[in-house]
Amino acid sequence: MNSSIQGSRGADIVIYLDYGVDCLFGYYSDIRLNDQGLVFRSRWRFDLGTQISLRVCAEPESPESTPVCVDLTGIVVSCDRMYCRSVAYEVTLLFLNEAADSGCELSRLTSRPELMGNLN
Repeated sequence: MNSSIQGSRGADIVIYLDYGVDCLFGYYSDIRLNDQGLVFRSRWRFDLGTQISLRVCAEPESPESTPVCVDLTGIVVSCDRMYCRSVAYEVTLLFLNEAADSGCELSRLTSRPELMGNLN
């Protein structure tokens, strides 16, 4: 799976679905993350209870570093249509217990204040 953000037309983050089957380019305002779960804006619609695997990659903090990428698995607990946008959903993903085992990996993203903000 390609985890580079290069070529993403100015995106801050890339979310890869199911080991690279599809990807979504976005901005810091499209994601909210903590150690229990993830809320993101998506063109994908998921049924409640669906287990999904994602790879979330964020732009590097400095030009000399590489993008920060973390693999996450969780259960969809909410997927609501955003009527202010064409074909967009706000997806809430609750991490499975195994995400707690990869706390070090997740902390690489949760330490980034731009990923902890509110969805606008």
